[in-house]
Amino acid sequence: MAGSKICTYGNKTCWVVAQDTESAFFRCLPVASTNETVLAETCVDPVDADPSCTVALYEAGKCEVVCNTKRVRKDVWTVEATGGTSPLLGQLQGYLQVLGRFLSDMYAARTVVLLVGGGGALLLGIIWLLVLQFFAGCVVWLTCSLVLVGLLLLSLFCSVRSELITSEQLGGGLAFMNATTIDTSSLAAASDANTKLQFKAAAYVAWVATVVVFLLLIAMRKRLKIAVAIIRESSKAIQQLPLLLFWPVVPTAFFVALVIYSVAVAAYLLSSDDLTAAVQQSAEVFNVTSAVATTEALPAKTTQQILLAFHVFGFLWTNQLLQAISVCVIAGSVAQFYWTPASGTGGRRELEARFPIARALRYTLRFSLGSLCFGSFVIAFVQFLRLMLEYLDRNTKQLQQGNRIVRVAFLVVRCCLWCFEKCLKFLSKNAYIMIAMKGSSFCAASARSFKLIFKNMARVAVVNSVSFFLLFLVKLTIALAVAITVFALLSSSSSLSLSSDQLALLGGETVTSPLAPVVVACVLAWLVASAFVNVYDAAIDTILLCFCEDTELHGETASEFMSSELQRIMGGDPHSADKSIKPTVIHVSPKDAAKQKSPRPLIESTGGDDKTASMSGEDAANNTNLQMQMQLQTQRAQMQQQQLQLHAFWQNQIQEISQIDPNAFDFKTHQLPLARIKKIMKTDEDVRMISAEAPVLFAKACEMFILELSLRAWIHTEENKRRTLQRNDIAMAITKTDVFDFLIDIVPRDDIKPAKKVRGAEEAGGEPHERGL
Repeated sequence: MAGSKICTYGNKTCWVVAQDTESAFFRCLPVASTNETVLAETCVDPVDADPSCTVALYEAGKCEVVCNTKRVRKDVWTVEATGGTSPLLGQLQGYLQVLGRFLSDMYAARTVVLLVGGGGALLLGIIWLLVLQFFAGCVVWLTCSLVLVGLLLLSLFCSVRSELITSEQLGGGLAFMNATTIDTSSLAAASDANTKLQFKAAAYVAWVATVVVFLLLIAMRKRLKIAVAIIRESSKAIQQLPLLLFWPVVPTAFFVALVIYSVAVAAYLLSSDDLTAAVQQSAEVFNVTSAVATTEALPAKTTQQILLAFHVFGFLWTNQLLQAISVCVIAGSVAQFYWTPASGTGGRRELEARFPIARALRYTLRFSLGSLCFGSFVIAFVQFLRLMLEYLDRNTKQLQQGNRIVRVAFLVVRCCLWCFEKCLKFLSKNAYIMIAMKGSSFCAASARSFKLIFKNMARVAVVNSVSFFLLFLVKLTIALAVAITVFALLSSSSSLSLSSDQLALLGGETVTSPLAPVVVACVLAWLVASAFVNVYDAAIDTILLCFCEDTELHGETASEFMSSELQRIMGGDPHSADKSIKPTVIHVSPKDAAKQKSPRPLIESTGGDDKTASMSGEDAANNTNLQMQMQLQTQRAQMQQQQLQLHAFWQNQIQEISQIDPNAFDFKTHQLPLARIKKIMKTDEDVRMISAEAPVLFAKACEMFILELSLRAWIHTEENKRRTLQRNDIAMAITKTDVFDFLIDIVPRDDIKPAKKVRGAEEAGGEPHERGL
């Protein structure tokens, strides 16, 4: 209050407030006001008449003489702030009024903004999920057609303006164009020489671009089909894992907590007192000579800068680690979906884990946290280098103004670091997906993902381009739809506007202007759509890498893990029961069946149509027997599949050997060392002559022998719950087969341990980490 010396805190005496103030952002701003005071009124004509006597009063007989002219004296005074009137103060008062109305409208429409901007955006995202699953092909091909037509029209327009194409050449096409709103003759006549030259160059570029895009669409049609199928498969994955849509809430909450903590610690660091005085005082007690050296070694400003830089790097590292964990959890959940063969109706995949997201999070934190920390450290280090470069750039502005080489060097280094960071983020994201898929280290996952991307560069480029356009379209349409809906509900001129009673039921009020709620709702919808799109983008990248890994292992053929659409594109038969799988790779192991409460065989038995009866939780003995029967059924089914694969493989090998033509076959280009084989064959003195076909047949026999022994050894490896084939496994395979008796004393081995029983491992509480797929 103006003129008061009493504070509101503790009734203490304060300074005199000479002017009225108002509170804004915890600050007292002076209120400037202008007042007018009427001091005296006198009548001039006639003199000394009553100045208040008017014609009406005179006719009513209330006064004697009408005052024709009077003089009024006014005193105008203005209260200004100390030091004069500030123009900034007037602008600030205007901005505060606008901000006040903005916040008032936001508070009045808070319910509509949250419901439409948050819930409505999420509902639109789910609708887009269904649209992309069923109509992704239409959207993609329609977009490609519109791009091609647009380039064609642009080429024709530039050609007409540059007079490369005349009416005689176009014929009916020009007549059609003239029948529309485009007058080509007037356009060509209005062009001067320079303009024609520019349009001629543009026409050449446009025609080249049109031809290139047309040829690319023809050459990339299969890859476009694969991109559409991958997008549809990602939609199915998110539909089967709906909780993934709410997963971004977890890393966002941790990020908000990280920002609050980082801001608080930075505020404490920036407001910290001088450290040199305390160090110097404690040092003088013990050794006075070391006081000066200690003070010079710990200047306050340098120490504060070092601590602040360390704190900033910790913030960057933690932020990247949160993003890495988020990507790894999404990728792990979607990878479980892809590497589970479709068994239900409609191509539905029955996941083994009851909570696949929780399982992916547990595997990530338990087995892959070190790899994620290393990958996030590399990205954070590059980001920290960029911040240090910005700091140097800001402190060397004067040097850069006088030296152009230094300024160019800063720009080049800044651009290189930015590009390097983008490349690292791209490679790291794919490495995180491989870590979630296979459980390997960061370096091995980076090398593997880079190899897959390099070998499938065209597919990756097409899928990324198509997904970028579709996901941007999703975000844009969701934000625009939410903005239009909020405007229609809050605008008084709209037929869909809510009445005051309806707003009161929702806990809101009538707004003065719908602009502020529309802007906030649009921003909220964009954030929700971005979170949805980030999950969808990570799912697309995961399905893409899983598909590339699948084709790398099985070749350019259909596998049982692909969807029916992908199988048709890759040339397979989606209705065939016999999937084309190479026998040397077994992706899904039945080891997880023993860990489930109600285990399900991963490969159904081919004999009979009998179904396993549902387990009853009341009888523990029947439950245990049923589990053991299902485990044995799973092992028999897998062994049967391996035998079928081996049988088909040996038939192919025998057919290949029988079709060898000595005249057409180049024995010098064989992969195995034929000279070494020929030398071994001549160790017997009775062998005099060796034909050209004999070493080849022996080499093929060696390949068959190595493969047979490896498969038998790998069965022993899986029985022992391991993923690495060791020499003990080879020794066990030799002892189990009479054909290999001659190798028992040759192969070095340790003490052979018997295979672990599944039930024994289950009773021991061991839960092996199976991350390989």
